[in-house]
Amino acid sequence: MVYDGVKVDQATDAKNQSPATSCCWIRPVKQYPLQFAKTLEANRLRPVQVRTEAELVHSLLKYVNTMDPDLVVGHNITGDDLFMLQSSFLRHKLSWWEMGRLRYKQPPRQFPPNEVAMKLLSGRLVVDTYTSAKELIHEDNYSLPALAAKYTSIRLRELNNFSGDVLYSNATRLCTAIQSNLIAANAAAQLMFSLLIIPLSHQISCISGLPWGRCLRSNRSERVEYYLLHGFRQKNFITPDKQRKVKQQKRKSKYEGGLVLEPKADLYEDFVLVLDFNSLYPSIIQEYNLCYTTVKREKKEEENENEKENEKEKEKEERKEVEKEEGEDEDGDLLIRYLVTKRREVKGLMKKESNPLKRKQLDIRQLALKILANSMYGCLGFTNSRFCATAIASTVTRVGRYILQNTRLLAEKEGYSVIYGDTDSIMINTATRDYQQTMEIGRELKNKINKKYKYLQIDIDYVFQKMLLLKKKKYAAVKVISVEGTRLTTQRETRGIDLVRRDWSILTKDAGSKLLDILFSEESRDEFADQFGRYLTDLAASMRNNLVPYEKYEITMSLTRSLADYRERDISSLPHVVVAQFIEIHSFIHSIDSLIHSFVSFTHAGDFIRYVICYPPNASSSPSLGSQAFTVAEIRNSNGALKPDVDWYLRNQLLPTLSRLIAPLKDIPPSFLSHCLGLPFQPAFSSEFGAEDRGKVSFVFRTMAEREDYAVLYEQTDAIRIKCEKCGKERELDVLGVRNEHGSAICPVRGENGVECSADAAIHEITSRTAFSCMHDEPL
Repeated sequence: MVYDGVKVDQATDAKNQSPATSCCWIRPVKQYPLQFAKTLEANRLRPVQVRTEAELVHSLLKYVNTMDPDLVVGHNITGDDLFMLQSSFLRHKLSWWEMGRLRYKQPPRQFPPNEVAMKLLSGRLVVDTYTSAKELIHEDNYSLPALAAKYTSIRLRELNNFSGDVLYSNATRLCTAIQSNLIAANAAAQLMFSLLIIPLSHQISCISGLPWGRCLRSNRSERVEYYLLHGFRQKNFITPDKQRKVKQQKRKSKYEGGLVLEPKADLYEDFVLVLDFNSLYPSIIQEYNLCYTTVKREKKEEENENEKENEKEKEKEERKEVEKEEGEDEDGDLLIRYLVTKRREVKGLMKKESNPLKRKQLDIRQLALKILANSMYGCLGFTNSRFCATAIASTVTRVGRYILQNTRLLAEKEGYSVIYGDTDSIMINTATRDYQQTMEIGRELKNKINKKYKYLQIDIDYVFQKMLLLKKKKYAAVKVISVEGTRLTTQRETRGIDLVRRDWSILTKDAGSKLLDILFSEESRDEFADQFGRYLTDLAASMRNNLVPYEKYEITMSLTRSLADYRERDISSLPHVVVAQFIEIHSFIHSIDSLIHSFVSFTHAGDFIRYVICYPPNASSSPSLGSQAFTVAEIRNSNGALKPDVDWYLRNQLLPTLSRLIAPLKDIPPSFLSHCLGLPFQPAFSSEFGAEDRGKVSFVFRTMAEREDYAVLYEQTDAIRIKCEKCGKERELDVLGVRNEHGSAICPVRGENGVECSADAAIHEITSRTAFSCMHDEPL
């Protein structure tokens, strides 16, 4: 597909988003199918027909050279496509440099995968929508069909991976494959237009000074490095030399990150107000004048020699109140200030601009400034960065922790309950169900906090009508998105919980979503239990009766490395790796004959693999989880031999996920979910694991009820001394029970509410409340 009139500094208009011309090539494996010419004519397809692979790639080479495009776009084009193309050029001894605009004099050679795009298409910009999408948007699936369905109007059909003989045996099937390839090429271009990759990357390149082609690779640290290089050079500073990358072992971070306040887990049915600092870390750098020229840093040798002393000093410094130095007239060379100030100016112009086209241009510019400014702090703590400065990075996070803590204290002083806070935001339970009153509370707190700072500004981020707070970084809520009079428009938002994770099945996500829908409705708690209980009972029955589609059982996991890098002994316990190996072999066998002579991997690090856990195909005593993982296609082609393992999904997917969601609801009994799903209730593992997984759980993480090695585990622990309310005698309480003065156990039996004392032949219950009183030396 060839597109003319693509805009560089603004969104391309709809007219130029349509391809001006297109071309495709085809060659026979052995021969074309019968009626192929007529089928092509009927479908209005005119592919260039050649006889051999050499003719095919040579024709492509000449076409690219003739059209001379400025930009080449594809989905994961830097992953496989260009590498395969380069292999063909070298194998057939073609002038591969004609794909680009620079003639290479050295003899052809195979470039490393990370250099293929730069060398093969030198002088042309390469847009890989796969890598760009990963930076700009957050999705569960970055495949082209998934992204095209969400961000464009194109719906791609997934074709079966036929072998060459099967594909060329039917004219209709072959024409469908040609059409699908053309549509996929257009989908990649439309995705590029939709995400504004060209104007956005151009703006980032102009601001940072990094060449546009390298900016398109989405390397954030390199963008920041070039921005700082240009900025410091303009101010006549000598910049540090580029250090060669040395592979280092994992080590503990030298400084602490942002503060996360302990959440008050509960279901909140009053409005929850969220206050958020605008660009906290960039603002801290300006507020406290943190720069390479103002922060004193120790030499690395001194740091290594006095590491322990430095840690103690840092701990003391943490306790000190962070105060801004007064009387400093001279600012450091804060290059980040330009980005923040400029973005504020651009956003101000956006509010005044009435022309939609100019408004869009301004929006692209402010987004580019935001991306670059937010990357600046990460550069400070990145050890491989030319401008690494851990002293500044640690100071920024330390000040950030202090500011968040002070903000919480101020809100509590005003009489409000802070239920959670994370790095740059706090959540406040307003104890009201009046939206206008909630906003008034927010404005009042905002004004009081902002008076304390010059550059730091907090604002009302959003308001939750209802909220289910589970743990740190895990919550679900009903978010208010617009207000018309007294009518509120809301939408559900989930963060960190299992519903947004890829490694849970679609079935599990649907059940969790249903739970939240009922919980956030106007139903009472009793009605919630009845309604959701019926839903779970019906779902479990449908699963056991094989009425649930196979796709609902699919679990998605990402390959963290290439298949060759996985250790053989670990693969059997990694279902997604087992399935990826099957896909690799299956794809290689069914690739079109002689199109790929050199080995090219079909799966890569970062690819998402979908699989279903089935009943063990063979009656094995202890089958590995990997041996039970299959693709949906395998299940369909097994003629009933493979079926999803319903019991495994109920115990290991539905039960733990739903248990965590209802954990804050104290009036729902622990056995509720097990009863609805038709599973035996197991208190020790009801909220985390299935019964069959006890042996698979690491010994260290077993529950206290399952441990038998207390004496070894807690041999270094000081015992707690408690006093019996009945007999008045003081005893030591440790994990083995109550002990006397000689260290022997009096009675290791635990009562319902605590432990039991059998002194003086009478059994007295020592409650946990009494134990805590003894620990704190004061009555509770």
